Amino acid sequence: MRPNIYHQDFQEQQRQQAFFNNRRNYQPLNDGFSIADGSQGTVIAVDGQSRADYDRMIKSNFKYTQDNYQEAYKEAARTGKPVVAIFGGFENNNSRQLIENSLPDAKNGAAKDAVYVYIDRAKTKDPALAKFADGQLAGGHNAAVSLVFSVKPGADGSIQPESPNFRWQGADRSMIASFNQAISEAKGKQESYTGKFNPEALVEKAEKSETGDGTDKKLPTFESARATIAKELKAASESKDWHDAERHFHGAIDAADRFTPKVIQAEQDRIAKALATTPQDSPEFQKLAQDQANLTFVKNAKAASRAALGVACLEWGQTETNPERQQKFREIGSRWIDSAALRDPSLYQNPALIKRIEATGIPADQIESLLPKLGQAKPPRDLFQYGGDGKKSDTTPEGTQPNASPTNPDLYQYGGDGKKSSKPVQSTKPNEQQKPVQPPKPNEPPTPEEKPDAVEAARKAEEARVRTAKEKEIAEADAATKKKAEVERFKALIKEDEEKAVKTPEEYYKALQDAADKGLPVIVKIGSTSCGPCHEMAPAMKEQEEALKGKAAVIRVLYENTEDLALSLGADQGVPITKFARPVPNDRNRNGLEEIIPERHKGFVDPKRKKDYSEKEAADTLQYFVNQGMTEWARRKASKR
Repeated sequence: MRPNIYHQDFQEQQRQQAFFNNRRNYQPLNDGFSIADGSQGTVIAVDGQSRADYDRMIKSNFKYTQDNYQEAYKEAARTGKPVVAIFGGFENNNSRQLIENSLPDAKNGAAKDAVYVYIDRAKTKDPALAKFADGQLAGGHNAAVSLVFSVKPGADGSIQPESPNFRWQGADRSMIASFNQAISEAKGKQESYTGKFNPEALVEKAEKSETGDGTDKKLPTFESARATIAKELKAASESKDWHDAERHFHGAIDAADRFTPKVIQAEQDRIAKALATTPQDSPEFQKLAQDQANLTFVKNAKAASRAALGVACLEWGQTETNPERQQKFREIGSRWIDSAALRDPSLYQNPALIKRIEATGIPADQIESLLPKLGQAKPPRDLFQYGGDGKKSDTTPEGTQPNASPTNPDLYQYGGDGKKSSKPVQSTKPNEQQKPVQPPKPNEPPTPEEKPDAVEAARKAEEARVRTAKEKEIAEADAATKKKAEVERFKALIKEDEEKAVKTPEEYYKALQDAADKGLPVIVKIGSTSCGPCHEMAPAMKEQEEALKGKAAVIRVLYENTEDLALSLGADQGVPITKFARPVPNDRNRNGLEEIIPERHKGFVDPKRKKDYSEKEAADTLQYFVNQGMTEWARRKASKR
């Protein structure tokens, strides 16, 4: 949340408010793949957290949400625990601080004796609950709201929520003491209702399938994902509002991205192995075939859902009358399509996709400018392979000889002893007699082995055990030393990164002026000393700074050093933020920046640290972002010649 700042100069206050309004209306609040308009922005990351990370956070912390909050009431009635209801959402920018920082500490006290439910207003379908949530989140404070209350028995023994005895807005840790006290008080009231509820009202509801068909059986993972993806894509295509449609597209993308390449490959291997041993006319074979179809659908959806959103952005842009906004839609749409092609390069040659893009009505030359790879021929064949297509051909290149195989099919037959001969039997030429085979000599009796002394054997075994233990101890000590050294190097990089941050706004604008004088673009990193993802970016930022020496200037802005400057650069939307821009030091209304590509709101993803990392996820890295910026910078310079 952006802190309140008092301005003695009323005109200056009005100017800053106008600046933030302008930024909200016309700047994309994104990492390159989303859109913001004058009435509603679509934020890709808040407080350094992506939508997918936000969803995982809610799933891992809360058993009850807006979809099953009535079950939370039942548990409270059964166990005598009060209810803690948190109203928030992805764009309520301290939801993460509340859930990951304040609540865990609060739960060390009385707060552990409560039933927690999280209400995401954007996902709430219950009209009554939605209306209540709107009332709690009203006022434009953009903060999460926490309530503590008990549930009481109605006249018929049904469960009814009581008025809350605690309400807190925000995530400040000062809430913990009063939070625990409120739960203690509500717990006493809740326990007094024990045994007064209708037993039928306390029965836990069976978990239903994700398709919503009312069945109690939970769908298999890939089948469930396929149903979710299909539902979200259908809802997106039927939506009349692009904000709502974009939300459904993101739902499809998130459902597909739940599965890493490693998980998909393991499932493919399992199905292939089972299909090879299962009769084709059996029900098990049909089930495996369906599993294969679901897996293929989800695997393809990683790229297809992104491409669909990209085309939709192009279509939305065609409805715009403002040329600048139309171009923003087009650029963001093209980036979504490029992101899809990272996961499936053949998309650039997909006739259906090309036809849909052409049907948007965008002139062909502009499509070529937005998507230069669209419709291009497939990459050249690999000439280092026989077939040139990554597979060995049946025909070998000239000058090579295929492996010779024996002309006699019986050359490698089993011998009379049931064992394969170590050498092939020579074929007999016509009219040629083989030499008679001599019978083997009778085996000599084996020489009895000398038994080693038992004491000596025990001594050697103990020496080996001690030696192994010492080697293990040395290896563990070496590993600990290396780990400590790695941590120290990482801390040093963080310290160096923070020390390089500008100390004043004047120093920031001087750095912009120096870059402008040299004709260089700037990479501006906005962060905070308490931001984990900002720290993770330090090694990568140093690497990029060294690689781009003389080609681009890196400027670091810390919230703790220059609070107002950091806020005006977008720190109130969450950090880290990285901007790639042309320096315009005299234009302070735009913080001296003419952004070349959409700003990046994601935390750093290190390929070496990320589990199951795939090169197809390169679009998430800082290096990819910088490369995109340098490519666009070079294109603009070339067009001005």
